[in-house]
Amino acid sequence: TNIFKADFISKLKEDLLREEAQFGIIVTTTLPKQATNGMAQIDGIWVCSQALVESIGTILREALISVAREKWINENKGNKGDQLIAYFSSTQFAQQVRELAEALHAQREQVNKERTIYTRLWADRETQIDRQTKSLAKILSSIQGFVGSGMQQIEAFDLLSLEEGQE
Repeated sequence: TNIFKADFISKLKEDLLREEAQFGIIVTTTLPKQATNGMAQIDGIWVCSQALVESIGTILREALISVAREKWINENKGNKGDQLIAYFSSTQFAQQVRELAEALHAQREQVNKERTIYTRLWADRETQIDRQTKSLAKILSSIQGFVGSGMQQIEAFDLLSLEEGQE
């Protein structure tokens, strides 16, 4: 139709009562004048344009889940066990667990990044040590070539050569 009729609201309210439903939504291309931003709530019934139906549906779905959770908690209150169940099924508990899991994940990622960085740094240092050991060996060989067999043996270099796998 070209005009939004108030009868639409009353009809849906009757349907809601009959079906014991929580929410009612009318999606229409012909919005009532109260729907200034593409939606309105009229007598407890949501009226929206097709462009907003997915957003409103998502919001109302979350509201239904929350209402159902609270209803279940209230129905099962009583002893400590029930209170624990209520707490473990609460939004607060879920948020706390989510925060903890996100923090643990962030720490794990940081450790992995640091491991990669330090592994690279250690490899670079080992390469530098190898180059310095080889340079020192060349220097000592050159000196020994000039001095001959009279050159004093340097034990520290022998130990360093053994560490490097040289003979």
